[in-house]
Amino acid sequence: MSNEMQNQLAILKEKYIAALPEKIGAIRVLWTDINATKNSERLEELHRMAHSLAGSGATFDQVHVSKCSKELENYIKEHTSSSDIFEASQVTEVDLRLKNLENSINYSQDAFSESNVTAIEAKPTENIEATLAKMKVDPMCILLADDDSDIRDQVKLFLKSRGHEVYEAKNGQEAIDIFIDVKPDLVVMDVVMPGMAGYEATKILKEKSGGKFVPVIFLTSNSDDETLARCIAGGGDDFLTKPVNPIILNAKLQAFQRIRIMYEKLGEYQQKTEEELETSKHVFNSLIDTANDDISGLSCWADSPGHFSGDTRLYKTLDNGHVYVLLCDFTGHGLPAAIGTVFAADLFRSMTQKSFDSDVILNEINSKMHQILPTGRYCAAIMVDYNPSKSHLKIWNAGLPTAYLLDEHYNISQEIPSSGVPLGVMSGDAKCEVIEIDIKQKDSIVFFSDGITEAENPSGEMYSEQRLLSCIAATKKEQDVFKAIQNEVETFMQGIEPTDDISLVTLDFDSMIKNK
Repeated sequence: MSNEMQNQLAILKEKYIAALPEKIGAIRVLWTDINATKNSERLEELHRMAHSLAGSGATFDQVHVSKCSKELENYIKEHTSSSDIFEASQVTEVDLRLKNLENSINYSQDAFSESNVTAIEAKPTENIEATLAKMKVDPMCILLADDDSDIRDQVKLFLKSRGHEVYEAKNGQEAIDIFIDVKPDLVVMDVVMPGMAGYEATKILKEKSGGKFVPVIFLTSNSDDETLARCIAGGGDDFLTKPVNPIILNAKLQAFQRIRIMYEKLGEYQQKTEEELETSKHVFNSLIDTANDDISGLSCWADSPGHFSGDTRLYKTLDNGHVYVLLCDFTGHGLPAAIGTVFAADLFRSMTQKSFDSDVILNEINSKMHQILPTGRYCAAIMVDYNPSKSHLKIWNAGLPTAYLLDEHYNISQEIPSSGVPLGVMSGDAKCEVIEIDIKQKDSIVFFSDGITEAENPSGEMYSEQRLLSCIAATKKEQDVFKAIQNEVETFMQGIEPTDDISLVTLDFDSMIKNK
C-alpha cells in the first residue's frame, strides 16, 4: 500500500469523522419521528442506518461508533415491525443506546488529532505492498454496490489503486441496472441496502448473467454464522466482513479470477464438444434416415434426453408391396445405446433392398446384435410386416411394451404383448413368436418404447400404461390417435427433458391403402 494511498485513506477518515455528528443526528431525527408517529414500518430504515454506521465505523477504525451502532442495530432488529418497541421501557432502551452512540463521537474527535494522522501516514507499508505485489490480479471491471458512500470510497480507492475499473451503485436496483449495462467481471455487494437488499439483487443478477460466471462477494458488518450462511445461500460466492482488509480482498479477487478463467476454458471445451456432438448426431441421423421411405399413414414421434437416442425407427416399402417397420430400443441411452442403431439400420437397409423376408431380417439383426453388444446389453424390438394386397399383418414383439390393434372407433381389438426375448440376448435366430392378423381397412396399430409409459412429470410421477389406455379410449373417431397420445404425453411432461428415449409409432391402414 503506497504512501499516496495511505494519505488518501487518512483524508477519507478525516472526512468521515467530521461527518459523524450529521450521520448520528439523522438517526436521532428518524427515531424521534418514528416514536412520535408510532410508525413501526420505518423501523427497517432505522435498522439499516444503524447497520451502515456500524460498518463504516469499523472501516475507519472508530471502535466506539461501530460498537454503539451495532448495539442499536441489534436492538432495533429484535423489534422490527413490532409495536412493543413503543412501550415506555423499550423507548428508554432505544434512547439509551442512541445516547451512547451520540457520546461515541467524543471518542472519535478526541482521538483524531494531527499526531494521529501522522502516525497513520508513518505506518510501515512495505510488508503490505510486498504481499500485494505477489498476488497478481489482472485488471477487472468491478461493480461495487453499497449505500454507504464512505465505505464505497474506501473500497473503490483500493480497487482503483490496483488497476481495476469500478462502477458504483447505491442500492440493489441500481446495481441491477448497471450490471445489465456494463456486464462486470465481478460484483462486491453490500448485504443491507435501501429498497432492494443485496440478497434479492444478487438472485436477479445471477439470473441475468446469461450463464456467464460472475462472482458476487457480499460485504457485511456481521460475522455470525447465520449471516454468513445466508450470504452463500442467497447466491453469493463469498463474503467479506467490514472493515475490508485489502490483502484479503485482493486474495479473493485473485481466486475468483482463476475460477473465471477455468470457467471460460470449460465453456470453450463445452462449445467444441457440442459442435462435435452435433456433427456426430448429423452423421448418425443420416445413416438411419437413408433406410426410411416416406410412407403414407405411418406416423412417428421421437424424443431423447441427449444428442443421441438408443431408439431407432426404420421403415421401408419393398418392391413386392410389403411394408416393413422396425422399432428398436437399445438398453441405456446416449452414444453407447445409439451405436447399436447404426448396425441395425445398415442391416435393415441392405436386406430390404434385396427384399428378404421379414423373419430373415429379424434373425440376422438378432445374430449381429449378439455379436457386437456387450454382456448385459440388448435390443428390445417390434418388427411389423404389412401385406396390403392381402390385408395381412405379421408382428413380432421382442421385449417392448404391449402393442395395440385398434378398430375404426379406436377400441382395442387385439393386444400384442412381448412374446420373446430381446434381440442380442441369445445367438442364432430371434427367439420370438410371430403374431399374424387379418386387418380391416380402417384398423390402426399403436406401438412404442417404454419411454412413453415411463415419461415423468416434474413431480417424478410416471405417465403409465393406464394413462395411455385412457387416452386411446377417450380419442374420438374423427380425431388422430397419434396426435392425441403425443399431445397428452408432452402435456404431462410439462416441458421437462425425458429421462429415457421416447418412440411412438402408429400405422393407419386406411391411409396406407388409399395412398398405395
